[in-house]
Formats: sequence, structure tokens, C-alpha cells
Amino acid sequence: MTQISVIAKESHTLLNQVDSNTVSLSENSVVVVKIPKEDVASITRSGDSAMINLKNGQVIVVENYFNMANPDNSLVFEGEDGSLYWAKFTDGTGAIADVIQYQPLSEIEPLLYKDSLTGVILPWALGAGGAGLIGAAASGGGSSDDSGNAQPAAAPKKLAAFEVADNAAPKIGKLASGDVSNDKTPVVSGSGAEPGAAIKVYDAGQVIASATAKADGTWSVEVPKELLDGAHSITVTQTVNGAEGPKSDVLDFTLDTKVPAVSIDDLGETNNSKPVISGQTNEPKSEIDVVIKDQNGNVIDS
Repeated sequence: MTQISVIAKESHTLLNQVDSNTVSLSENSVVVVKIPKEDVASITRSGDSAMINLKNGQVIVVENYFNMANPDNSLVFEGEDGSLYWAKFTDGTGAIADVIQYQPLSEIEPLLYKDSLTGVILPWALGAGGAGLIGAAASGGGSSDDSGNAQPAAAPKKLAAFEVADNAAPKIGKLASGDVSNDKTPVVSGSGAEPGAAIKVYDAGQVIASATAKADGTWSVEVPKELLDGAHSITVTQTVNGAEGPKSDVLDFTLDTKVPAVSIDDLGETNNSKPVISGQTNEPKSEIDVVIKDQNGNVIDS
């Protein structure tokens, strides 16, 4: 079971605290789930409920999270060290976003409606040496408006400079868009990122690698899981203070790791001095070089 607290945004009172994998909301609230954000695989929607899918297979259900009568709810994860992360998993239209954005918070007050805090204490915090009052300001680059509502950090700029490098012979070097590669784990690198930014490498919209930008804005990562043969579309983003920037321009390439194989049809006995030589290959549209040698191995035609 998971410890979950529900705090009313309007009154700042603790509405509910349960040790359960299900909780129901009755008004606009902040839901604090005591699990590290790293344990979360995805957040999805089922009717009016938010479904928190954990990597261990468990599912936490927040009922009425999307109820139109009280649609302004916020989800926060608390790590074992007490760190708080506001999970932004919907886009501007309310649809589930492709990527969860986590904004660090020092306390949850910026997610509440009023300027003052009247006593929100997480029950498990009392055992940590005093009253674990949750209040004050958000950290990590976010800000608050005049009503104390949390404002998302400004999205960083689009990354303009990155490349994909093929390090498998015979063709080694930077890939241009439209190239064919035989490297299943290419190196993706770039520059121009903000120092310390979290870099995500996407292939057709799916994250396949990540890195951290150095102080000079450069970054590099080898794709850890082998890519499959076929078409690939690479884009990259940078995330700063929990806000992910727009995706870069696309670099398209084709991965082809099949070993070329050629067979020749049997000519049989012939007195034709210019026979037609035919055969098969597993590489469509490939160029076939035919070399004819005599019985002593000397090249007589090609």
C-alpha cells in the first residue's frame, strides 16, 4: 500500500490521508503520493481517474482527478528523502502528454490558492523530528503568481546542433539525413545546450537515450539498446528545471545490418561466349559486380 495525502487547494486543510492504492477527490486538491518519481512508469487516464502505473506493475488510482466539477488538481510525488516533485502530465488541452515533466518543489504551498498556509502537515512527517509543515516557495526555476499558484518554468530553447555518428565499419562518420548505416548503437552528440540540462534522444517519438549537458553545453551518448533494422527518425530535446524544450529538427536514416549474400544461377554447359549471368541477393537495389576468372584464378573479365 502507498501513503497518499489529499490537501484542499482552497482551505489548505488535509482532507484525507490513506495507506492505499486508491483515493478519491471531492474538491480541487493537491495529491501527495509517497513514492519516488523514479518508480513511475507512466500516468494515464481512465474515465475521470488518473492512473499512476508503477514500474513494479502496481497501479495507483486517483478517482475524480479529471472530474469537470473540480478539474484543477495537482499531483506531487515525495521521495524517500522527502524531496517533492510536481508531475505535469497533461498538455494545455488537458490531454495526457507524451512525457511527464517533473518540477522540483521545496514545499507544496505554490500549488495552493491562498498566500498563507494554515497548517498542512503530512502525517508521516511528524515522525521525522518535528512538524513537517509544507509551505514556502517552489524551487528549481519555477515561480508563483499573485495568488500563490505555481507557474511552470520557462521552456528552454530548441536544440539546433546535434549529429548521429556511425562507428561500425566500413562506413564510419557523421550521418547525413537519408543515409544508410549499419551501426546498431550509434553515438548521438551535440552542443548549445544549457549547462546541466537533461538531454533526451527520441526515435520516432520514443526516448531511446539520455545525457546531461556539460558546463560548455556539449553532450554525447551512445544509444544503449540496439536499434532494429529499418527507418529511424532522431530528434533531441533539453529539459531545464523540469521544463522540456521543443524537439529539434529531424535526422532520418535507415539501419541495415544484414550481411550481403549473393548466389549465381548455374549456367550449365554452354558454347555461348557471352552468356547471361543471373542470380539472387538479399539486398534489393544493390549493385552487383561480376568477376570472371579462368581455372587458374586469373581474371579474364569483369
